[in-house]
Amino acid sequence: MEEVFQNFNHYKEWILKNWNTSKTLDSNIVESRLMIEKEISCNGEPFRMLTAEEFNVRHNENYIKVPTV
Repeated sequence: MEEVFQNFNHYKEWILKNWNTSKTLDSNIVESRLMIEKEISCNGEPFRMLTAEEFNVRHNENYIKVPTV
């Protein structure tokens, strides 16, 4: 499976649907820097989604995609 994100909303919907569904996919998401490790976690979740600004900066450099799983 390969997912190419067209915009921030597409990315956000895809992450919310697919995060924590399998260890392999989660690992690929983290390796692709689609989720950012939190320095301080108040809710126990070690990762967070990209902000719209972070997404747009990365997307303008190159299309953001999840590698084939």
